[in-house]
Amino acid sequence: MSLLRRMRYRYDSTDGNAVELLAGAETFYPRILEDIAAAQHEVLLGTYLWEPDEVGQRFLEAACDAARRGLTVRVLLDGIGSHRLESEHLEALRSAGAQAVIHHALRFPLFDSRLFRRYHRKLILIDGQIAYTGGAGFADSWATPPPTQWWDLMVRVRGPVLVPLRMLFSGDWKRTTRNRMSPLQAPPPEPVGDARIHPLITFYSRRELMRRLLQAVSVAEHRVHIANAYFIPGFRLRRALRKAASRGVDVRLVLPGPRTDHFAVWTAGRRHYHRLLKKGVRIYEFQRSMLHSKFAVVDDRWGYVGSSNLDSWSGRFNHELDLGITTPGPLEELDQQFEDDVRATREITLNQWQARPLSLKLLETFFGWFDPLL
Repeated sequence: MSLLRRMRYRYDSTDGNAVELLAGAETFYPRILEDIAAAQHEVLLGTYLWEPDEVGQRFLEAACDAARRGLTVRVLLDGIGSHRLESEHLEALRSAGAQAVIHHALRFPLFDSRLFRRYHRKLILIDGQIAYTGGAGFADSWATPPPTQWWDLMVRVRGPVLVPLRMLFSGDWKRTTRNRMSPLQAPPPEPVGDARIHPLITFYSRRELMRRLLQAVSVAEHRVHIANAYFIPGFRLRRALRKAASRGVDVRLVLPGPRTDHFAVWTAGRRHYHRLLKKGVRIYEFQRSMLHSKFAVVDDRWGYVGSSNLDSWSGRFNHELDLGITTPGPLEELDQQFEDDVRATREITLNQWQARPLSLKLLETFFGWFDPLL
């Protein structure tokens, strides 16, 4: 990739933002729909997973209503994650006046190189003033009650960070459609808070989140708290976590329990538990429902929330978006969410782990052979 193309997807930190954490679909879905209904100029919806179920239909109707009101509505969907949306759903959007496109739609030959490069970002932009990102798509999976619910975290942000976030969506739109988005005919976002936010973009193996996370963990003094839905950490992250724990840092991981939609990923990641536990890393598996959130807090200096999984696939192929945060207030709220999630877990101790059945050990080894593909 050329230097110019790389720089196009690298953004600086911005000050003056407001951050609101929204945990659970019963919290974030109503807020998103409310903001879409109140939009006056533009609604941009980019997501990986959009299902034609009850929740998905509600968002389709919200997008159509916004378009019928004369707003600019653009919908960017992933060809695999949203493959269940039929042409009739996309046609309903277009008939209402919205623009809807598919990022790398499924087509023959199936093993085209684009097959692996998925649009995994979750980015909702309203009037250039409000943005949402995190781990959730639009589907009933997030809205069902426990234990079948997908438990997730979204963040609602306002302020100057909306400028680079809209630039990011605009770049994704141009790459998918070959057409430029027109400038937004609305006042630019003004400072509304004290949060410093840094958009971290994963794009064509540029692992900006991983670089920042490794830097933070390597100098951590007090705590490293990570929650992630798909955890197959690379060697450098495993080593950094072990070293931090050996220094006396409180290193804790909230990871999926047996309720998971990817058994192979869950099992492959668990084979790393032994060495982490031996060095003092504490591991908790989520029990209440399926964990799907992705966030971390390191000391009182840095944290993030977004769409990236801590596995090879996310870092090598997916287009991801995470928001790095360096302001104490939002970091405290993020860490409080971590502590709330811990209360819905079961801790895995070293003695328990060493006593696990041989069948589990064999499965961990088997699925571990496929690490690069998980």
